[in-house]
Amino acid sequence: MLREAVASVLSQTYRDFELILVLNAATSETLSVAQSIVASDARARIIVLQRSGSSRARNAGIKEARGEWIAFLDDDDCWFPDKLEFQSQKAAASGADLIACEMITFDGTPIHVGIPAGLTIKEALMLSCCLPGSVSGAFVRTKALRALGGFDEWMPIAQDWDMWRRFSWHYNILLTGRVLVRYRIHDGNITRLSELGLTRGILHNLIKLTVHCPPDLRHMIGRAWRQECWREVAGVYLAANRVSRGRLQLIYRFLRDRVFLPRD
Repeated sequence: MLREAVASVLSQTYRDFELILVLNAATSETLSVAQSIVASDARARIIVLQRSGSSRARNAGIKEARGEWIAFLDDDDCWFPDKLEFQSQKAAASGADLIACEMITFDGTPIHVGIPAGLTIKEALMLSCCLPGSVSGAFVRTKALRALGGFDEWMPIAQDWDMWRRFSWHYNILLTGRVLVRYRIHDGNITRLSELGLTRGILHNLIKLTVHCPPDLRHMIGRAWRQECWREVAGVYLAANRVSRGRLQLIYRFLRDRVFLPRD
């Protein structure tokens, strides 16, 4: 996957960039691949880390970056060839500090999150990680990332949601609607690894947004907590239904139809 991801960077129509490969607990094979990439392209260099979270890896890249803008790419995703050129043009024309794009899966299925009707980007980010493309689709002003202290290294998951939510409080975000990233779905996706880790990350994020929320967004705090509570209830229900092999759903339907909503 690393070879394919890097190939999508090196094939960009925008050529004036540096490529920082942050290796997080890399195997010897991955290290060898990275070294071969660096040997073949002077724009590339390597940062080697021992086992750590994705936030620490991204922050290491942010610290070492020399450019005015940073674009992230997880090694299981790929960019479209015109991603950097398109986003750099949008940044220059709009003056925004973060340019977001849409993504599709490798089989061509759209992954569209979208902003709920009637909400601003800042309000929507209080409720979920609704920024299209998320990390691999973001084109971000370097000084803004550094001013915010980078990604929260204490969060086990949902670090991107926390980052973009905090970002929206201080800087301008532009949603382009352009598909520029391919997202790979596989068994190693972090959001598929641990339901407990996901819950911990969401809870951490809710506490942070409650404590640090600016005055103009405090009306969203209650809605954020209610929404996540219902998501957790739904998750528990689905898990219990799997364990019971569908019996829980049968019980629910019986109670709904015969007890709570009796028919005439």
